[in-house]
Amino acid sequence: MHADAHVAADGNPPRRLLNHTIDDSYMSVKPVDTNIHLHGFEGPAAEENIFLSTLSTPMHACEYRITIPATQPPGTYFYHPHAHGSAGTEVALGLSGAWIVEPDRPQIERSADHVVLLRYRLPVRLDNRFVPDDGGAVNADAEKHEMALNDATPVSYDPFNPPSWPVTYPMSGGGVTLDPSGCNGVAPEPMVSVDGSLAPAALDVPAGQVQLLRLIDATSDSPKRLQLRDAAGRLQPLHVVGLDGIPVSGNMRAPLTQYLAMDYVMLAPMARADVLVTLGAGETLTLSSEHYCEGADAFFQMHHDVLRIHGVTSAAQETADFIPRPVVRSEMPAAKLVAFVRANPSLVRRRAITFTEYSFPKTGKTPEHQSYYITDTTDRHFHEHPFRPVYAPGGMAPSNADVVVRAGSIEEWYLINATMESHVFHIHQMSYVQEASSAGIPVTVDTTFVRVGTFLPNRRDPNYPLIEPSITKIVLDFRHVPKGTFVFHCHMLFHEDNGMMATIRVV
Repeated sequence: MHADAHVAADGNPPRRLLNHTIDDSYMSVKPVDTNIHLHGFEGPAAEENIFLSTLSTPMHACEYRITIPATQPPGTYFYHPHAHGSAGTEVALGLSGAWIVEPDRPQIERSADHVVLLRYRLPVRLDNRFVPDDGGAVNADAEKHEMALNDATPVSYDPFNPPSWPVTYPMSGGGVTLDPSGCNGVAPEPMVSVDGSLAPAALDVPAGQVQLLRLIDATSDSPKRLQLRDAAGRLQPLHVVGLDGIPVSGNMRAPLTQYLAMDYVMLAPMARADVLVTLGAGETLTLSSEHYCEGADAFFQMHHDVLRIHGVTSAAQETADFIPRPVVRSEMPAAKLVAFVRANPSLVRRRAITFTEYSFPKTGKTPEHQSYYITDTTDRHFHEHPFRPVYAPGGMAPSNADVVVRAGSIEEWYLINATMESHVFHIHQMSYVQEASSAGIPVTVDTTFVRVGTFLPNRRDPNYPLIEPSITKIVLDFRHVPKGTFVFHCHMLFHEDNGMMATIRVV
């Protein structure tokens, strides 16, 4: 690998790590700028242009005329601000909401349709420091170590089997010791509420009647692993009929007819799961968030009951006009697309997309800070830089694109997490297939949890181990995506606000 000669946007010399270039471009934005993004919208990017915001327009206002495509799948969606640098704070404090696309003929009564929004319990800490109140000691140790590193010796590079990566933070420093398993952060995760009520919330439903729960993670930065248990604590399968607005069966006329049984749902920020439940009289089911490996540089995830659902006797005898049944897994659109990709590898382009993060010291007027990157690392001469759009005079979208794809093509992306905290992949204007899920099969989504890497020993510097990156594979079908320029990014919004976003152009 070779390092290109670039100068960082803030005037500081670029860093070189693993013999590639890293640009640092510090950005500090007060949360006074805003716009709107329809998360999951599959229409033209120009209709909800997230590159415009209230501070970038002469009238300090944005006007939208949006037409929901006739092909938009029936399901649960979300809207939220997307002004770069401000979105995380605004979403964390509740500036967001659900939008729903119904089939031509609704399958369920309004009274049996429940939107369940998981939001932060306020007040919430917004600085995203995984080591709170340490006075910056851990960051100071990390910055001193990182700036002392010499250029790396060139290594053999396979973008789809990447080399080990350096960690950002020491295992022990500043009076803090990180979890050697690499799974648990020092600080507990922020607490959530349900529809504004303290968790666990309570929901009474008529016994014997099919109910639809539209589960939405409306937090800015907190993925949740959701499970369902009965009163005896026994795990119950979640009957999932839709993920991120997309019916698992592909049936757009009757999306609730077939379900996929899942032991748990990994609900990333802004991700949605449509789940069917039917309770007997006196029966109770509890939806809970459970521990998972978020990463040593993240938060400690613990068990919390979120929602208790009670079946109550009702005089009304309304029943759904359908009987939900398990989906035929091999007939799911996601499974068919993956089968096509496996049968026709020459028709599918592979691309490596890598998540990285680094800690930078105070330089001149620039304070110490973390920078986050999402980079197309398919070419060995890749160059890491934070989100940095360039506009031609009068341009409404960036003239520079980090990734260019052809309309009508299919690509397989390797999402590579070279850090010790989890990330979340999201791309605008389209859904895609996540090749592996908690059900063990491909599913169609628009938001994907990207698991943390794994610690590897570093004999030269044991306090700074190496990272074996994790790999999550997705398939993107550009045959029905409108041409235009839009973005993909980490949907941990603190990461996105601090640079982990890139532009893509469909031509």
